[in-house]
Amino acid sequence: MCGGGGGGDGGAAAREEKRQREQDSIISDVDRLFGVHTDAPEYAKPNKDDYWVHRGKSSGAGSNRGGQQSRGNHFDEDAYNRAMAEWQGGNASNKAAAAANAEKRQQLYDETAADVREHFLTDLNKQQDNSRRVDNFSLARRGVKGGSSELDHDGRFLEAYNRSVLDIGNRADSTINNLKQADENARLRMHELVRSGETSNSVIQSALTGMSNAADNARTNAMTGGLGDVFGGATQIWLNDQQNQGNLNAYSRFNNRSSGARPFNGTVN
Repeated sequence: MCGGGGGGDGGAAAREEKRQREQDSIISDVDRLFGVHTDAPEYAKPNKDDYWVHRGKSSGAGSNRGGQQSRGNHFDEDAYNRAMAEWQGGNASNKAAAAANAEKRQQLYDETAADVREHFLTDLNKQQDNSRRVDNFSLARRGVKGGSSELDHDGRFLEAYNRSVLDIGNRADSTINNLKQADENARLRMHELVRSGETSNSVIQSALTGMSNAADNARTNAMTGGLGDVFGGATQIWLNDQQNQGNLNAYSRFNNRSSGARPFNGTVN
C-alpha cells in the first residue's frame, strides 16, 4: 500500500497545491502595496462540505468531506458561519488596506505632478521677467511705449506664455501616466519573482524599493532639460513686423513726396 496522498504520487500534488497557495498569498500582499485588491481565492473560502460532523465529534474542516449526510451526522452551522465571517472579515480588511495604499499612491502622483509644474513655472516666470525688462527697454528706445505697437507686443507675449503653461500641464500629466505605468510594470515583475520562488520578505522589499525609485525617476526624467527660449520667438516676430511696418511707412512717405512734386511739362524756363 502506497504511503501519502495525492493518488499515489507521494504527496507531490498536495505539496504543489500548498506552494501555489503560498505564492498566491504573497502576490496578494504585493498587490495590496500597490493599492490593488482581489478577493481571497475561492479555495480559501469555507466549504460547507467540510462542516458535516458525526454526532459527538468536534466540528471543523475535513470531518466528513463530500457532504454525505449519514445517520447521526449533522451540519455544524455555527462553525461554518464563524469561518465565513472570518473569511469575509479578512477580505474586508485587505480591501481597506489596499484602498488606503491606493490613496497614498495617488497623493504621491499628485505631489510629483505638482513638483514638475512648479519646476517649469519657475523657469517660465523667470524668463517672463527677463524678457519683459529687455522688451520694455526696446519699446521705449523705439518710442512706441504705450502705443499700439506695445499692445501688439503684449498680445504675442501673452500668447507665448499661455502656450507654455499648457505645455507644462501636459508634461505634468505625462509624468503621472508614466509613473502609473512604471508602478504597474513593477507590480507584474513582482508576480514573476514570486512565481520563480522568491521569498515573501525579498519580494516585498523589492516592491517597496521599486515604488520609491519609480517616483524619483519619473520626477527626474520629467525635469530633464527645460522649456527653451519661450519668448524669443514672439519677440522676434514682433521685431520683424515692426521692421516690415517701418519699411512700409518709409515707402509710403517716399511715394507721398514723389506724388507731391510738380509734374514736368516739357518746357524749360
